[in-house]
Amino acid sequence: MGGKILIVDDVATNRIVMKVKLTAAGYLPVVAADGTSCLALAKAQAPALILLDCNLPDMPGTEVLRHLRADPQTRRVPVVVLSARQGPAARIAAFQAGADDFLVKPIDDQTLLARIRSLMRADGALSGLSMGFDPHAGAADLDLTDLGFADLGRPDLGFADLDLPLRTPSLPSPSPPLPIMSGLAEAPAPFQPTDSTAALPGTIALVMQRPETALFLRRNLASKLTSRVISLTAEAALANALAEGPTPDLFVIEADLALQGGGLRLMSDLRSRAATRDARFALYRTTPEDASAAMAFDLGADDLIDADTAAQEIALRLQRLLSLKQQADRLRLSVTDRLRLAMIDPLTGLHNRRYGLARMQAIAEAAQTSGAIFAVLVADIDQFKSVNDRFGHAVGDAVLVQVAERLRQNLRSGDLLARIGGEEFLIALPDIALAEARSIAERLCSMMSDAPFDIGQGRALPVTLSIGLAISEGGCAPAHLDSVTEIVDRADRALMRSKAAGRNQVTIGRSAA
Repeated sequence: MGGKILIVDDVATNRIVMKVKLTAAGYLPVVAADGTSCLALAKAQAPALILLDCNLPDMPGTEVLRHLRADPQTRRVPVVVLSARQGPAARIAAFQAGADDFLVKPIDDQTLLARIRSLMRADGALSGLSMGFDPHAGAADLDLTDLGFADLGRPDLGFADLDLPLRTPSLPSPSPPLPIMSGLAEAPAPFQPTDSTAALPGTIALVMQRPETALFLRRNLASKLTSRVISLTAEAALANALAEGPTPDLFVIEADLALQGGGLRLMSDLRSRAATRDARFALYRTTPEDASAAMAFDLGADDLIDADTAAQEIALRLQRLLSLKQQADRLRLSVTDRLRLAMIDPLTGLHNRRYGLARMQAIAEAAQTSGAIFAVLVADIDQFKSVNDRFGHAVGDAVLVQVAERLRQNLRSGDLLARIGGEEFLIALPDIALAEARSIAERLCSMMSDAPFDIGQGRALPVTLSIGLAISEGGCAPAHLDSVTEIVDRADRALMRSKAAGRNQVTIGRSAA
């Protein structure tokens, strides 16, 4: 089935007809005859979309909308308001209350179904980003498989060098200025959107056939939007999508552009490009004949705005699109940051054990393919417990951070460095011979012991490192995690021998000696 849709209409005939149409289209309809039933069913049935009649016997449709948007369980459900009235006052009231669209009865079946598909597709993308995502959960609760990152060892995921500082999820900053057409840069006046359309200022690009149309729109919207509104030609929009730097958050594209395929072709082109695929798109029609509504929605338009639409309604609709875009941006940032938390040790900024072993697997598989040799080092700070006991855990943490930084500065860019225990570190050196690996390990010991650590208040603390080294055999690198773990265990046993022999030294695993 295509999803559950709640039909809210006080006329039984209308409910029956709509239910038949939606059932034939593959949806699962649920019906309500008044606002109270709508609110109850919206929470109990969790519909993917609501078709809400504007006139209900117990409360206005706009009041139902406000209740839906105020409830955390229903605030994100797309709502299409249906009405026999098409005056601007009714439309503006609906969008102020949080409607995603306003369709006038009688409604063309193809347009309605295309709009349903469009809204459910956009909401599905948001749901996909937030699937299994609890903003209050800890990093250990993150299910990386749900997020599509089941194989942390794959270098093509782009997380092989994530030793950047952690950051907390935040709203994206307003986009820096983009080039604009001469004469179209009036400063917008302040406007405070309603709760249902609240969005931070962003960048809205008008892509119109004639500069006069863009100027007319800018002037009408100037007192109603806080966002920066710029004008771009179709060529400039495409060039901007290829260039590095900020791109508009929302494109308003005229349907009747003088290029092959018109505005629909440009919109599809921009949607296919990495820089602009996450933007929102509204198609602007000077006449209804400029573009089929059903085709526009099916090709990816987030909204369809006619030229005779009141300026206040246009502003509310654009604010709604910006708000939805920023919701998606926040979720992407949250997913990225929580993925980072799942792979990075928050104290030192190094990779953690989970990522380290998965990355080791990738290094082993690459070595097996190429016949190269790789080395594994397990390093441990000597007598670290005494540091915590004598100076406290704050000093111990400072020492860990400084040790991590010294290790990082003395390894090659392609080497793996992870903190796998309290004071224990895992190092993998791809494509290296035993003599060179031993030389690197001895250098790490020396650079740790040669310069005491600053622990504040003019105090310096000598710190040493013991290292166990194991190396693979050329062309016989392990292809399974168990074998990788065995190499790590061999290095760990060599580390124990370094400790037993007096610390501050390198010992090679027996099978590699």
